[in-house]
Amino acid sequence: MQVADGQALDLQAGDVLLLAGGVWHEHAPLRPGSVVFGQGFMAAWSDVALSGGPRRWLGKLPTNPSRPLMEAALSATDEPTARRMVAGLVGQVLTESVTAIEWERPELVQMIDALWRRCHLGVTVEDLVAASGLRRAQAYAIFTRGFGVTPKQAIATARLWLAGSYLSAGIPVAEVARLAGYTSADTFTRCWKRTHGRTPRRLRQSTPDNHLG
Repeated sequence: MQVADGQALDLQAGDVLLLAGGVWHEHAPLRPGSVVFGQGFMAAWSDVALSGGPRRWLGKLPTNPSRPLMEAALSATDEPTARRMVAGLVGQVLTESVTAIEWERPELVQMIDALWRRCHLGVTVEDLVAASGLRRAQAYAIFTRGFGVTPKQAIATARLWLAGSYLSAGIPVAEVARLAGYTSADTFTRCWKRTHGRTPRRLRQSTPDNHLG
């Protein structure tokens, strides 16, 4: 479904609201039995968060095949396809061996939270280190051991993932750069081309806009 700015939704049993990267929202208190599922993607690992009322669980699993399923759900042009993709994504997560990380290293959880909360604000490695409360070398070691990439690499991947969501929504390249936390459109274009082999403008010209129906 498409939701206007400021619109409130009252989800009923069986309803699912799929939110793309960069869609900022606020949750009212959840009904008993309701669950919020969130997933962020880095190069090799994906963090998964499940929240129900005051309780929250955070774990990690390999990025693939979750990411292609998520992208298919977000790009679906009709509700039945979107529902099928979401069901496949949740089913895949439930059958994976998901590693809990919250109890092992709370500092890692704090860095992941800071990454996703501040990704669109130009988050830096220093921000993640500060969120951990650790020295830089120790924070780097914990993050890299936990997710297989350095904080700098994780930030780069997160920004590109966020930018890709904006591009798919038809937002102009210069605005995408600003919304995804890049210092300029040129910087964003270089990063995108280095990763994807073509400019984001060429992607916009060759890909039709996709919206959930």
